[in-house]
Amino acid sequence: MTQYRDRGDLVMSVNVASLRQVQEVLKTLPDDLSKKALRSAMRQAAKIVKQEAQRLAPIDSNPKNPDRGMLRRSGRHSGERSRDRTEIKAKVTFGAPHAHLVEKGTKERWVKYKTRHPKVALKKQRYTGAAEPHPFLFTAAQNKADEAARSLAGNIKKYLDNRNRRMATRGR
Repeated sequence: MTQYRDRGDLVMSVNVASLRQVQEVLKTLPDDLSKKALRSAMRQAAKIVKQEAQRLAPIDSNPKNPDRGMLRRSGRHSGERSRDRTEIKAKVTFGAPHAHLVEKGTKERWVKYKTRHPKVALKKQRYTGAAEPHPFLFTAAQNKADEAARSLAGNIKKYLDNRNRRMATRGR
């Protein structure tokens, strides 16, 4: 699901509960699994999606544009807990001010205000036309969902293997 936050960041969250491999690994987890380890695994899964989204994000064709590549550079990923600390989620965001316009496209429109000073009206309105959507984040989430799920399952499995190895050496 794609959402927009107050700052205008484009946020994509994907529910991976339906992926069988992740479900199988999550069923085998002990109840006291370290939140830090799970959050780290989610962060690694989000990084895979972010890198694909950055690769798919369009770049301005004008090499003299100082903001060229801003959309790609604005990508961030994180694994974080909810406020009530009951769920851990992976998040990929693009904070460029035009990220949502590129992802969803625009209708035909007139610009009435200056872009850098939104409260200053233009003397003459400009027609900007319509922009076609370029769904880079949604496409990246679809393309890399399986790989991210495998990464998540692999990182959790690696954590459990290390934990079992540590417990086995302590028991000797």
